[in-house]
Amino acid sequence: MFVVAFIGVPGVGKTLITEFFADNYKTSFAAEYGWWYCQNILKNYHDENGKPVTTIEDFIKIADGQLNWNNLAITKAKLMNKKICFFDTDVIFHQFFFEIQFPKSKVILNRIAASKIDLYFFFESTKVLLKHDSPLNAQNFFSKQKRLKNLYQKYLNSDQLIFIKEEEHSKRIKLIQKIIHKKLNEITKK
Repeated sequence: MFVVAFIGVPGVGKTLITEFFADNYKTSFAAEYGWWYCQNILKNYHDENGKPVTTIEDFIKIADGQLNWNNLAITKAKLMNKKICFFDTDVIFHQFFFEIQFPKSKVILNRIAASKIDLYFFFESTKVLLKHDSPLNAQNFFSKQKRLKNLYQKYLNSDQLIFIKEEEHSKRIKLIQKIIHKKLNEITKK
C-alpha cells in the first residue's frame, strides 16, 4: 500500500486535493480528525473569542483519532484492492497545533512512528490564507507556516517530503499526478 499525505497550514487546499485524488484513484482517504473533533466534540467548549478550548487530553485524543482514521482508510483501500490511499493531514500536523498551545510538551511525538505514510506533499502558500476557526492570524501566518515546514523537515526523510509552491489548483493537480505516477511506477518495478 502506497500512502500519500497532503499537509500544510489551514486553508491551503488539503481537503480538496485529498478528495480529488481519492476519487481519481477510486480509493479511500482519511479526513482531518482534528477539525472533526473540534467541530463535534469541542463545539460547546469555547473561550471568550469563540475558539475551541483544547486540553492536553484533547490533543492526545486527536492524534490517536487521526491514526485510527488513517488506519481505517488503509484497511478500506486494501479491501478495495487498491494500491494507494490518501490522508488529509497527519500526526505531525496535530503536533504543530499542540506546540502552539503547549510549547514545552512533546506528548504526541511518540505517535509519529505509527504513521504509515510513504510520501508527503507540503503545500506552501505565498498569500495569507485564514480560516475563521484557525489559530493562525495575518500577523503570524508566515512564521507559523515556516515553523510547520521545519517540524516536517525535522521528523521526515527528505525523500518522503515534497514541497509544492504552485497555488493554482489545476497546475498543482498535474504536478502531483506526475509525481505519484512516477512513484507508483517505481514501486511496480521493484
